[in-house]
Amino acid sequence: VPTLPTIGIFKNDLLIADISTGALATPFGYMPPVLDDAQPSDETKILGSVLSVFDEDMNPLSYIEALRTGDDTIAGYVMIADHPDQQFVAQANSALGVNAVGDNADISGVAGNTTNGISKAEIHTEIGGQGNLLLIKPHELDDVTLTNCRWIVQIAEHYYGGTPLAGG
Repeated sequence: VPTLPTIGIFKNDLLIADISTGALATPFGYMPPVLDDAQPSDETKILGSVLSVFDEDMNPLSYIEALRTGDDTIAGYVMIADHPDQQFVAQANSALGVNAVGDNADISGVAGNTTNGISKAEIHTEIGGQGNLLLIKPHELDDVTLTNCRWIVQIAEHYYGGTPLAGG
């Protein structure tokens, strides 16, 4: 993550690769930076979900706060689950209902819990044919008719390519 990120980066955030700036020179070699200033839109190709967060010296952090300077080049590092076929568990920001299976939805929110470092991003309840996430199925332990049901999701249009997963 480049120095002075505009938004905080939390575990479970879905991130975008920033190829416009080129690779960053780090003590660990050249690395691609992540876009650190926006919530993904439905046209964004998502790189993956943050598994862990580190400072500029690779010491574990709970999260990378907005405007962190780090070493004046790197605010920190993130380990990302970035396989195009990776599936994730995500919570909806309200009840979606069983008919949402197979639809796409966007990501809602870019904040996180500063105590535990976990993202507060959720599945946006406006669903349709475009969106960052393909809704595979409701989580087996949740009631799909209730608010904040967890879902098994997959990135609909992945940074590494492949056929976009169109829902709707």
